[in-house]
Amino acid sequence: MDTDTLLDQIEMIFRARGLTSAHGRVFGALMLSKTPLTQREIAKITNYSIPAISLALDDLSKHGLVRGRKIPGKRERVYTVTGDLVGMFKNFIKSLRDDQVKPFLVGLQEMKERTPGINKVIRELDRLNIYLTRLLQVEVD
Repeated sequence: MDTDTLLDQIEMIFRARGLTSAHGRVFGALMLSKTPLTQREIAKITNYSIPAISLALDDLSKHGLVRGRKIPGKRERVYTVTGDLVGMFKNFIKSLRDDQVKPFLVGLQEMKERTPGINKVIRELDRLNIYLTRLLQVEVD
């Protein structure tokens, strides 16, 4: 499998997470590199503009997936991968559960008295909440 195909696959993972193609390709370029990369080097690998790379790196840093450091004596920063895909998906699952499933359940509970048939939806969301919670408890070596 060539580098571009690998970047395509990593990109799809990130897009499934709700991030952009740039996020996936930037993370992939850093993940596949044996050395830290500058924004210019990442742009060359991914074919994205420096501003797009910069935005993606900022977001990936906020997610704890990459880290940048200044090169002594130079203006440029270099970037490396700090997080892993398992951690990213755990954060995604936690966010899905805490930011969407749980609030939706609370809203449905408030509608329970005035909306017939809502109990089935509540039961299914309860099951989903339990499933997501169990997934978060799985430890991976």
